[in-house]
Amino acid sequence: MTGGRPCCVCGRPRAQKHHVKAKGMGGKRGKDFDLNNVVWLCIDHHTGPKGIHTMGRHTFARTYNIDLEKIAHGHRDEEDLE
Repeated sequence: MTGGRPCCVCGRPRAQKHHVKAKGMGGKRGKDFDLNNVVWLCIDHHTGPKGIHTMGRHTFARTYNIDLEKIAHGHRDEEDLE
């Protein structure tokens, strides 16, 4: 799913939502959209060769020096916008 938000890595618009914690990893079951568990990634950083699903979350975080959980929790103030 794409939205109007930019990629949290490169700023490219119309990024896709990525669940930081998969539902099987303790994410909220039965709730498709939880802003405290979502970051926005462009297609390249989501599923491309240098994306989180290709590299794995630990390598991705080290490569881009990024803390996805911290970014996801930063959305709390925006929850009313969705």
